[in-house]
Amino acid sequence: MSKVTDKEIKLLEKVANAHLYEVMGNKDRYINKPDNFSTVQYMNARGHVDQLKLKEMIVRCIIDHVGTSEAFLNMGTACGHLEYANRLNHERLTISSCEWDYQYECCEKIRDMLGIQISYRCNDVLSDDFEIRDCKTYFDHVILDRFFPVYRADTHHRTEEVLKKFKPYAKRAILIESDGNWTKEQWSWLVKTAERRIKISGEWNMFLIKLENL
Repeated sequence: MSKVTDKEIKLLEKVANAHLYEVMGNKDRYINKPDNFSTVQYMNARGHVDQLKLKEMIVRCIIDHVGTSEAFLNMGTACGHLEYANRLNHERLTISSCEWDYQYECCEKIRDMLGIQISYRCNDVLSDDFEIRDCKTYFDHVILDRFFPVYRADTHHRTEEVLKKFKPYAKRAILIESDGNWTKEQWSWLVKTAERRIKISGEWNMFLIKLENL
């Protein structure tokens, strides 16, 4: 049974309303910046609720199929829905959060309202000098949930290139995405390369990939 109750929905309605006023009051920060513009979706409370329910399924799936004794790094935290879903599940997963420098600002106020803290910041994962700064922990898993650099490509080569960037930081990657966002070629590579494919719900799957094998 979902832990997203009326209490959480009312909070997310407040978050959406606050973000509406934030965006409209700071148009230069959001409307005129492509990296920040995508956050206009968070002016809609329904979007927050849907995201939180999806993240709750992801958290439960990880608890049931991966375990609770390992350390996870969530890349591209955004609003912090995954971390908030983990809180609703009594923080059974040990999750540290990382956000890109150029996306840090756009969801900061939402994270503040949800009480989500960023553990690390990083530069562009597609840059040659990609780095998660001040990260001294070697994680069991890096979570790449709706992480567009790994799927916005025609072949698996871009996906593999991005995954290799996380070798210094984690043993395995957990890729989470809607099946329709993968090309047939990428899907074939994922099925062949992943240690496990775990169905979350509907068209959502997670792939567990051992990074040292790449």
